[in-house]
Formats: sequence, C-alpha cells, structure tokens
Amino acid sequence: SNLAGDISIQMDKPDPKKKRKTKAKNVIDREERLFRKQFHRNYIAIMSIHGFIRNRWCNNKSIHNSIMKLISPSIYDELHPSKNDVKTPHIRTRRFLDGLRHLLDRWTKYYKVTSNKGIFKHDWYDWYGYEKTSVPFSRFSKCISKGRGNRDIGAQGFVALLRAAGVPSRLVFSLQPPDFTSMAIKKKPEESDSKSQTDTKSAQDKLLELRKGKVSTSVDQKVLGEVELNYPVFWAEAWDPSSKTWITIDPIQFKIIENVKLKSKLEPPANYPYNNLIYVLGYDRKGGVRDITKRYAEKYYARTRKKRITKDEADEIWYSDFMESLSTRERNRSDDYEDEYFKKKATLEGMPDNIQDFKNHPFYVLESHLRANEILHPKEHCGMIRTKGKNDSIKVYRRENVQTLRSPRGWFQRGRILKTGERPMLVRKKTPAQMKDDDDDPDERLYAIFQTSVYVPPPVQDGLITKNSYGNIDVYVPSMIPEGAVLVSTPFASDAAKLIGIDYAPAVVGFKFERRGATPKIEGVVVAEEFREAVESVQEQ
Repeated sequence: SNLAGDISIQMDKPDPKKKRKTKAKNVIDREERLFRKQFHRNYIAIMSIHGFIRNRWCNNKSIHNSIMKLISPSIYDELHPSKNDVKTPHIRTRRFLDGLRHLLDRWTKYYKVTSNKGIFKHDWYDWYGYEKTSVPFSRFSKCISKGRGNRDIGAQGFVALLRAAGVPSRLVFSLQPPDFTSMAIKKKPEESDSKSQTDTKSAQDKLLELRKGKVSTSVDQKVLGEVELNYPVFWAEAWDPSSKTWITIDPIQFKIIENVKLKSKLEPPANYPYNNLIYVLGYDRKGGVRDITKRYAEKYYARTRKKRITKDEADEIWYSDFMESLSTRERNRSDDYEDEYFKKKATLEGMPDNIQDFKNHPFYVLESHLRANEILHPKEHCGMIRTKGKNDSIKVYRRENVQTLRSPRGWFQRGRILKTGERPMLVRKKTPAQMKDDDDDPDERLYAIFQTSVYVPPPVQDGLITKNSYGNIDVYVPSMIPEGAVLVSTPFASDAAKLIGIDYAPAVVGFKFERRGATPKIEGVVVAEEFREAVESVQEQ
C-alpha cells in the first residue's frame, strides 16, 4: 500500500531567454516532510514500548532458572564482592569486572546466533514487502533456554542472566527509526524502472533478503562482510555499586566490556546505512526507562541531536513526557550519578571540529552564525577553529554570551521595560510591514535583556483597574497582572462583570497576525481580587 501518499517531483521551469542550465529539485514536499516526522515519532513510541515489554520478559523467573547453571559460585562471588573481604572500592570494581568477563565468556559459548532476523535501520520505503513476524513469550523463552536464536534475543538473554545473578542491570535498546531529516525523494518499488529490476542486487538488497530469510546461512558471512553489519541494536549494562557507574557489555556483536569515557565502540560511523545511534534507551529491572544516548554518542551536541525529534522544542516536550510516562519507578541515586556523568561527558566533548557542526550548537557559536537580532556580549572568544584550505582561524564564542535583541515593544510583550538612559545595542531599518501611517521614524532600535527591568503595572485602587488608551490591559505574562487584581479567563467573564456592575479591563494576551495586520487577542478580564468569586459564580450561571 502507498503509506506516504502522493510523491511529486518539482522541476525548475526553463527560461528560453537564459542559456544557463537548471537543475531538478529532488526534494520532498511539505506533506511528505510532515508524514516522515509523524512516522518517526510513531516509531519511537512503538519501539520504546517494544523494548519495555522485552525488558519485562528479562525478569521472568522461569527463564532465570533455565540459565542459572551458567553462574558458578566463583562467578557469583566476583559479581558480589564483600566490603568485609575487599576493603578498597577500586579492588571491588576490578573483581566485579572479572565476574562480568567470566559470565560473558560463558554466555558466548552457550548462546549461538542461528538467525539474522532482527531490528535494523530501514530507509524510506525499503520496508515494502518486508516480512514481519512476531515473537511470543513462549518462543522468546525457548530461544534463551535452548541457547539458540537471533542476535537481539541473544543480547536480551544476557540481561536475563545478569538479573538471575542478582546484578542490577539494564537492557539497552538503540532505536532505528528512518531519518526524518532526510529531504531526498526516494522511489517506491512500483516506481522503479524495468532496468533496475534486472540489475545485479546490491549489498543492501542482499541484506534485505537475508533479513527475510531468503538467503542461505552459508553465505551469511559473505553478505554481512559486504554490508559491514557489525553494530548491535540491543546490549546490556551492569551497575557497579563501588564506582557508581554503568558498565557496558555487548554479548553478541563485539563481545566486549567497556566503561565509556568519550567514544564507544558500539557507535556506528556517521551516516551508516544499516544502523544509527540516535536514540539509546536503558531499561532497568524495576521498570525505569531513561534516554542514555549521551553515553554512546561521541558528538552528541554537535551532530547526533540534529537528527533527533527533540531538536524542536515542542517535540522535546512530547519526548520527555513520553519517557516519563513509560518509566514505572521513582528517581533514585543512580540517576543522579548518571546525570553527573553526562555533564562531565558534555565537557569532554568540547568544541566541534568543523564549521557546519557549530550551527545551533548549545554551548558554542560562531559570529557568522548569529541571527540578525543577536549579538555577543561580552565579546570574549573561548577558542579558535581553523578553516580547511586556509591559514586563517575563526574565533569561537560561548553560546551563553549570545544576547537576543528586541525593540522596546518586543520587550514589553515579555513583561519588561527599558531602563532609563539605555542606548540601543543595534539600529536597523524597519521593514515596510513595521512602518505605520503615523510613523516617520525609519529606524528600529534594539536592546538586550540586561538593559531592561520587569514591568510593574499600577496596583488596584478602590476596585479600579488602570487601563491603556484602548480601554484594555496588557497581560502578556503573569507578572503584568496588577497587584490586588486577578485574571478571570472564563468565556463569559466580561458579561458577568458588566452584570455585577464592577470595574474591569479586557485582557490582551497577545496578537493575531493576519494579512490586514495584527489584531489584539483578548482572553478574559482583569478585575479586583475581591470580585473574583462573584464574577466566576455569575459567569457560570
């Protein structure tokens, strides 16, 4: 079926008067962009729940009993070093790591990957005709108890083994949504020409067939070598109480244990076609769910965050709320330790190493990337970056020194007014839309926030509200409500105030921007505080 709706390719119309060549715009339209973003968001939600269910399965006691034979008494003692026997935390951590190595060695000998089916990154439309099969708990349990199955269940089984050994552990899931930031048009299978259908299959085509089970296991290694499918989607983390850190274990692909400082071996290269590291979730045994991408993404702030839905403020709120609702436990001390780790890692990441990665970076900025209403104050650089092919360097500044400039009216709409005697930080020409009939000043003067103070409206006196020249009151932010007054935002508040016969002022909370210009947006009325209950009671009737 056509999941994406109509696809249109827009071409520049050639001008017969011009001899220069024009190029086709091979970029998706707005409708397709919205679809991809929504699909990306839905994928995150669905696969996060998939990880939540698999994590719960890893707690199953019957599965633990079937693999307890892999945990020898000596391994158990290593995983749980006693403070009485081992006084030094450093030595306890070393013993804990020894226990993890011995347990990993037992698991790699016990579990055999017999199927290449599993989760991997799809590009847009390459899921057409892809065979999707569900795995019930009975099959999941059988794979672990028999020590045979696909790579994903193999990693999940190791998490179950850690929990059987009494080790606080997390199932780690690297989600693989298609890239919604990609603007390129992709052909659907029915749009491919006959020649492409008869061409020799590429490595990606072979990979897709391999995933569908259409390629014999005898050529698995050859195909996997062709596409370099060497990065896991699931792995494990174990909590070391001595060092207060999560230890990473990949029991299937690399078969390694690492304490990630800056770069993890599990992160694929940038633009890797079959695996991306954009969203990494950690599921603990008590049902806690955390986004731990910052641990594994080497350039999280410079590159990774640009590929995430959270780069937009509204979607960041959605994502944070979703993660919070998915987690079923209260915050604990391990979360605090991990947050401290993330802060240190952000510092270790340092400045980007190329100019493109400075755009929208949360900590660093180049002067050339500033918006028209932004300046640097104080203008003190914190580093330099060399430009490719040139001997000169560009100064780098801290994002915290970027000041957003606004007009006096712009600051007033945020509940602030200019301090006396302040001079503009920037003067620029007004646009035609900004010019009014009675305005003969062509310049717009802009100021920084430190040149303003909070606006304090006149307080209520004898139940009377001070109004502007239009008979309204500006309430763009809560601090603009006068002392002794309240904002009643109910639909019939103004009718109720009229009926009671008290003084009130319609509240202007913003503006509606239309072709004819901006019109005030009025929501509710401001009345003296002592009349609030009366107004609400009457308007309800």
